[in-house]
Amino acid sequence: TGRPIMVSATGVNSTAYQANMVVNGSTVNYNAFAGTGSSRWSVVAIVPAGATYQVTLNESLEKWWELR
Repeated sequence: TGRPIMVSATGVNSTAYQANMVVNGSTVNYNAFAGTGSSRWSVVAIVPAGATYQVTLNESLEKWWELR
């Protein structure tokens, strides 16, 4: 788009989880839960124009948003 974007990812875990938002190879948001039971997680970042981004996780992705 030639402009920064906001990226958000959310999910629900059933066990321990880990979710990372990576922008240009650097982790900019990290969320983890080591307990038992169910909980929600989210990671959010502002991504500069032209940057690469990804979410790495060990649970299922529920929703993904990009505000452009």
